[in-house]
Amino acid sequence: MQKIIDPFSLRYDGNEATENIIDVLQLGKSLSGASRIYNATLHFCAFGNVPRGNYTKYASAFTTVPRAGCYEAIILMGLTASQNPALIEWSRDGLSKIFFHILGALKNSWLNENQSENINNTVHSLLEAADKDRATKDTLINGLIQSNTNLAELLKISITNNLPELSRACRSAARDLVDPVGKSCSSLSHHTDHRIVCEISEPEAYVIKSRNQEDLGDMQKFICESITEVNRNTGHCEMRIKGIDRPIKGKITDPALTLAGNIYTQALDQKTSFSFSAKPVNRDGKLNKVFISDAGELKS
Repeated sequence: MQKIIDPFSLRYDGNEATENIIDVLQLGKSLSGASRIYNATLHFCAFGNVPRGNYTKYASAFTTVPRAGCYEAIILMGLTASQNPALIEWSRDGLSKIFFHILGALKNSWLNENQSENINNTVHSLLEAADKDRATKDTLINGLIQSNTNLAELLKISITNNLPELSRACRSAARDLVDPVGKSCSSLSHHTDHRIVCEISEPEAYVIKSRNQEDLGDMQKFICESITEVNRNTGHCEMRIKGIDRPIKGKITDPALTLAGNIYTQALDQKTSFSFSAKPVNRDGKLNKVFISDAGELKS
């Protein structure tokens, strides 16, 4: 099999995946979604357009033997019977770099409705990679851009016009990709050359799975005035947060929740307040859910 881009791994970490096991139905759904995203992303990187319908696929995703320590699938993108000469002739390293930049940009597009910052960052990172590596520049010119003039301008136009469309086309596949997150595993990530090129945490997976338009915010400090529900097994909770006029549901990922006498169950039993750090999920500009990473007593 002729490989088109450098091999990489799709890793599932946390929960049952820590023991090198994962739910088969969740894994099958995730790998199906991953394959659709990889094929669409590779097509865009190589030919500069978003594939539609039953398009001709020149490469397929294969998986090989994983390693221990998590649940991991080693992904190989190889030629299909419908070979395209461009995929054979271009630099595998150059196409790989573009592929992973676009993969990361897709993830960011699923997390925030405002695309302008993501588009600008993607264009900047691709231009920077092209400046450093001739193979990447040549692959951009012959593939995604299909022109050897005005590289920066044409790249901005291509990403601006196509990234949102590619994001929408892959959204259903993205929901399948992250299906195990929050269930059999607590995160998934793409690795290449011993580095993470795209990681999806549980709060991010929650937003990607959502059928509503939701945005994930940066880590913030909140004050819990009262907590009314806590599940030590799942991390589910419901609370009243200072400044919010309605109960808010949350997910506690803080390992302290499993300890006896932890701050969350103590607050439930004793009806006390506490401060906590969390990533907020906003729906229509209003706080909808919080993913709590740690908590502490209120300072007087």
